Amino acid sequence: MDVISVFHVQDICEVFWIVKALGEGTYEQDILAQDCRTDISEEGAFVLGTLLAAKLQRKERTDRNLFLSELSLSVRLSEHPSIIRTHPIFIETPEHYILTQELAPSGTMHELIKDQVGMPEDRLKRCAVQISSALSFMHMRGLVHRDLKPDNVFLMDPECHQIKLGDFGLTRYAGSLVPMMSHIIPFMAPEICNLKSGEYLYLSASVDTWAFGVLLFVGLTGYYPWVGATEEDGMYQLFRQWQHSSGLAPLPTSWETVTTEVLHMFNLIFAEDPFDQHSVVLDQINNPWKTETTYLMEVIEEEESSVTVFIEHKDENQIFIIEHDEDNLPSPGKTI
Repeated sequence: MDVISVFHVQDICEVFWIVKALGEGTYEQDILAQDCRTDISEEGAFVLGTLLAAKLQRKERTDRNLFLSELSLSVRLSEHPSIIRTHPIFIETPEHYILTQELAPSGTMHELIKDQVGMPEDRLKRCAVQISSALSFMHMRGLVHRDLKPDNVFLMDPECHQIKLGDFGLTRYAGSLVPMMSHIIPFMAPEICNLKSGEYLYLSASVDTWAFGVLLFVGLTGYYPWVGATEEDGMYQLFRQWQHSSGLAPLPTSWETVTTEVLHMFNLIFAEDPFDQHSVVLDQINNPWKTETTYLMEVIEEEESSVTVFIEHKDENQIFIIEHDEDNLPSPGKTI
């Protein structure tokens, strides 16, 4: 059972010192913050609280139950060494819902990738193994990330010896019905890109497999392989022609630096039929990277829990308990 404390405050500054902004979007703001509460060092002196990343979502644009579901999932997934640790605390102000996470001091994978160059291959290999492990951990629990991209891969050190997958705002259970997205991005699988208004897709882990392949290609080359996996995209159609010709047709120029072994890996990941796509577990692909890292992944056995308890606090007193179960997440057969 997960226990998450809920605090109501008038202003975020009651609990955090804001150090700087980390990023801002239409619906949310990310900040670097420091816990206002002081800790006692081993020498008995007062020291400042922990540095952390705080995610603020505007109430008028955020469904409270979906936010609590994201928080609950994020906390539950935090056991894995390659998933960002989310603190079991929910803070609510008059304007925002707030969750806090461990700080990734070296930024994101996106910041390492140079346009038309990519990122150092040794670092990409380390990232690949750890992302693969994190996704497999999620998929074994019936969860699909749905938003895998370099911006959501957080670096704990500049050399990528430890990275963390994060941002579970779009995560849903496999089998959920998902609609078309508002716009197409290169990381979207064809089955999502081809949805029309009013159509729904039964979600499967294949959409993460596809996004994983695009992420590896971008990290390797510094190019997107296509703008979108659609019939109208010329680069995507050139890749499909190469696949259908068993490698005899020419590939787009952005693929020229990719080795034969890695091309074979991409051919498996980007299988035309989602049911034929290989698992994101790299050891199952017979790929050239699977043994080229010394990073040791710990296998974690998780005790499954169907209930998250949110303990509400006001004026530092516990007021009441809410049982918030997984039914609040879109389940198989439900739309989002």
